[in-house]
Amino acid sequence: MRQLRYPGRLIAALAILAAFSPIAATPYQPMANAKGKFGAKIGMVYSTHFRVDGVPSNAGIGITGGALFDIPLGRQVMSGVTIDIHDLHIFEKRKKMLDLSVPLKYRFAFEQDRWELRTVASAGFGYMTMVDKLERTTYLTLKAGFEAVFHTDTRYSLIIDGLVMAAPTGGNRDHKVTYGPTFLLRAGFIY
Repeated sequence: MRQLRYPGRLIAALAILAAFSPIAATPYQPMANAKGKFGAKIGMVYSTHFRVDGVPSNAGIGITGGALFDIPLGRQVMSGVTIDIHDLHIFEKRKKMLDLSVPLKYRFAFEQDRWELRTVASAGFGYMTMVDKLERTTYLTLKAGFEAVFHTDTRYSLIIDGLVMAAPTGGNRDHKVTYGPTFLLRAGFIY
């Protein structure tokens, strides 16, 4: 089994994120009839720089999509799990990157809960298969941005998100690989 190159950095980053999150400062307030929500999004991941041992290489525009599960932790705070796949154009080849993240969301409701704006911060684990002569790599992925959710009269809601994503640390046992920041713009639905 492969080991993370910098597991201490990953644990430290997640601990800092948890310590400064609104959940750490706010008591748990369960909501009546609170239920988790599933969803899916698809969109674009914009160009960025991949750096292998500090040497930059351009990555072109690609497609990104994913699934989410949001769990309300209170009236305004949510968390959950996201599983994203990014189709990236790196080193003249198309490669898929898997990104498993745990987001923290703070919700602002408008017009009697007809729509809401959510701020999003997440940390996660990224994995990419072999690219050119570079073996499989793992990453600490960080994302921050917003989600706009528009509720309908049905059980489905429309969602649009805009996120900045980066991997400040990552690689494998032979190379240090980082990327970003880049911008994700996606749309989808939740139910």
